[in-house]
Amino acid sequence: MGLWKQIRNEELTVSDIPTAGASWDQIKRFAGSFDAYNAAESEKYRELSSDPRKEFLAGRKLALVRLSLSELRAVLFLDWRALRHGYGGCEPSSTEMAYIWELIEGIRLRL
Repeated sequence: MGLWKQIRNEELTVSDIPTAGASWDQIKRFAGSFDAYNAAESEKYRELSSDPRKEFLAGRKLALVRLSLSELRAVLFLDWRALRHGYGGCEPSSTEMAYIWELIEGIRLRL
């Protein structure tokens, strides 16, 4: 990616994670700190990325509980990349933002 500083899971701190009310720019920067395209398990992450979103949007919020820290960060990264194209760089819909906040909260809980 090269746009933002990469943060390995071992180096991730709570202060790196956006807090409630964070700007979309802060969220994007955090999402970009884990490059799922170049991760060792990139193929697994790509296969995984759409299922939790579909389950969450269908009202099954527990879809994220089974994911590891790396998986949650990869899903956030891949979702951000998809939204970047789908929303032309603008802030996503409230439904998409609710999902993103659930991903971020899941990451916070895994630390």
